[in-house]
Amino acid sequence: MNLNIGCGKEAGVGYDAGIDLIHKGPGIINHDLEVIPWPIESDSVTRLRASNILEHISPKRIFDVMNEIHRVCAAGAEVIIIVPRAGTVEAAQDPSHCSNGWNERTLEYFLLGTGLHELYKCADFRLKHLESTAAFINATLEVVK
Repeated sequence: MNLNIGCGKEAGVGYDAGIDLIHKGPGIINHDLEVIPWPIESDSVTRLRASNILEHISPKRIFDVMNEIHRVCAAGAEVIIIVPRAGTVEAAQDPSHCSNGWNERTLEYFLLGTGLHELYKCADFRLKHLESTAAFINATLEVVK
């Protein structure tokens, strides 16, 4: 299954389902991402998109959410993350953002081999692709099990 979390009004092209707290509709599971476990079977997702949603997660819950992403994803699954870059208008303008944005180093807390993900007992991910623009961090992670 291809899953789009924080999808908004529709799961999106190429996605079988979405999870959203506010919107309801066909293919959308109405659920708070900070309430774990999600109503998704373990190891059932092969591609997960988290576009402009992780900055809405409480910093105290971000590792729980990343661990839940790991739980629902199969080994080798692709996790696409798009978040506002720290210090930008995009990061600061939305009053529902719980973080001030991310930077390239933020990802190290979720990646094998950095020594940082062990500090917070984060599940194992590997960086496949990183693109950094003036406004956003775009990353593709691989789930390691």
